[in-house]
Amino acid sequence: MTRAARAALAALGLAAIAGGCTEVSTDPATTVAIGVDSLPSTTIVVGDTLRGVSLVPTPVRVRVFTGAGDTIPGAEVTPVLLDTATRRAITITPARLVVGRGTVTGARFLFRSGPVQTAELRVDVIDSVPRLAVGDTLRDSLFYDAADTTLRSGEVQLRATQGSGTAAAGGFRVAIEALRVAPQLDSIAFYGPNGRRVVGALTGSDGLARVRVRAFARAGASGTDTIVLQARLRARGVEVPGSPLRLVLVARGVPR
Repeated sequence: MTRAARAALAALGLAAIAGGCTEVSTDPATTVAIGVDSLPSTTIVVGDTLRGVSLVPTPVRVRVFTGAGDTIPGAEVTPVLLDTATRRAITITPARLVVGRGTVTGARFLFRSGPVQTAELRVDVIDSVPRLAVGDTLRDSLFYDAADTTLRSGEVQLRATQGSGTAAAGGFRVAIEALRVAPQLDSIAFYGPNGRRVVGALTGSDGLARVRVRAFARAGASGTDTIVLQARLRARGVEVPGSPLRLVLVARGVPR
């Protein structure tokens, strides 16, 4: 049993005690828990599916655990659509792809396996393809420090809008990559708000996807040159208007 599985089962045990209505078995042959990873995105365009970090249609990942904390390969998992509006708005394929059919705010669903089920999940379905643009606070420079790379980073904001182009489009996955790295730099890395490396970000309720960019300089680097980044957002299998979006930053050495 993995450490992650033990932690998951421990959390379920605490939840059962707190709820006072569920008994968690340690029988290695009994299904006691079902877990679902975070949704790859939380908004779908009608006629499209949820898309992950590589912007391809991505299924919801569901795992079923035994009392010993092991996963059950091939366990039967059934999606449950929780209300009429949800049943009109989405379908879930046998491969667990969530497909948008009609507009709705907060389609409600979960997954069930035997006597256990996941927490409720929600997605929004919109009928207009979003647009991608640069956020308002993008700076034209990214500073690097050959002596201390840990302190130098800048934030890139990417904006997704819908409809007339003014309404925020939250819950979409935006991917980002470096097309050109200035020769003074060894590499560029992208980070999320939790400090972990990422290859993209979800747009928030304000329509903004925020990514921290950090430049790792070569020894003795100095001078000024350009960095070219590319951001992408896809819907219905193609790039949305404004995507791919190229961003040019100037890499500037910190004066000594």
